[in-house]
Amino acid sequence: MTVNNNKISFFQWIMCDNTPKIVTLFLLPILIIGIFAYSLSYFNTTDLSPEFSIIDAAKQKEFGAFTVKVKTGLYIKNFTKFDVLNNQFIFDALLWFEFHSNEIMLESISKFAVDNGKVINKSPPDLKVVGDVVLASYDIRVDCKANLDFVKFPFEDHKLSVVITNNAVTPYEMFFIVDNTTFNTAPDINISNWVIKGLNTDSGYFLPSLDSKQADKASAYPKAIFTLNVQKTGIRKVLVIFLPIFLVIILSLFSFLMAIGNYVGRATLATAGVSAELGYRFVLDKMIPDVSYFTTADSLYLVLLVASFLVFISQTFIGRYCSVYIDPLPPEQRGPLRLFAEFCNGFCFYLITFLVSGLTIYLTLR
Repeated sequence: MTVNNNKISFFQWIMCDNTPKIVTLFLLPILIIGIFAYSLSYFNTTDLSPEFSIIDAAKQKEFGAFTVKVKTGLYIKNFTKFDVLNNQFIFDALLWFEFHSNEIMLESISKFAVDNGKVINKSPPDLKVVGDVVLASYDIRVDCKANLDFVKFPFEDHKLSVVITNNAVTPYEMFFIVDNTTFNTAPDINISNWVIKGLNTDSGYFLPSLDSKQADKASAYPKAIFTLNVQKTGIRKVLVIFLPIFLVIILSLFSFLMAIGNYVGRATLATAGVSAELGYRFVLDKMIPDVSYFTTADSLYLVLLVASFLVFISQTFIGRYCSVYIDPLPPEQRGPLRLFAEFCNGFCFYLITFLVSGLTIYLTLR
């Protein structure tokens, strides 16, 4: 019997005493910041790669033994603009082609273009000739866009692909040869809030569908794809976005620590939390990408907004219960009902805290 009373006493302490609630509110922001930091610690992107077909051994045989193979490389010197939110990237680079002069003309090589952007400036070719091998280098400035996916914003990483194409020839005449040694960046290149985590290359061809009924109308073009994997650095921007709304929900949860009979104070704090969450939406809209789908930032905001409403509803019903069923009773009869109100108060606190922490972990790491 004594053990049973101890169990009840411990349960009442968890549900009704403020000490475990204060410890929970202290651990909640630590947990959230830790989850945010962990999510930013590894490379994770949902960006799609450019559409192209690989030229394998079978395709090379189909194109013919006399198809010209042009070795291609890209060296990015610096970024003059690296704006992920508005999907605009401007950079200076050195683009080079190595080929045999008796196989293809320089005029054909120079008709290259950037598939997902435009070449703003292009210098005359700098030629180096060794025997019949020609190395043609072009200083270029490129303004391009990437196929960005912001579903995990602001925890997303990205792939910036520079797609070099030549619409003046077909893969039966020429195709590009690239490897990871032909793609490099300047060692001192600086990208604000981002770090380059890897470089990848691909080559192939693209066959657009001009007429679904007549496949022979389509013309294939060779492509060389140079991809930068960029990862977000630091937790500062994430905290700037989320810190205000998480502080609001934590302050709202402090209403559960107030005296059970302080109806006005509890209701005022819960109402202020809902108002603050609603008002912050206008600020959040200016910081998130303008996309048609829900991002992680949108989902977390909705979780915290719903949590604020749950705090408000809980405080309203607990206050109503106390004023209608407890206050009219004589003081000696209020004990059991007040204990029940304290139990409901603790249950709502832990339920809302669990929902906020659990859904934050799920939405951040999914």
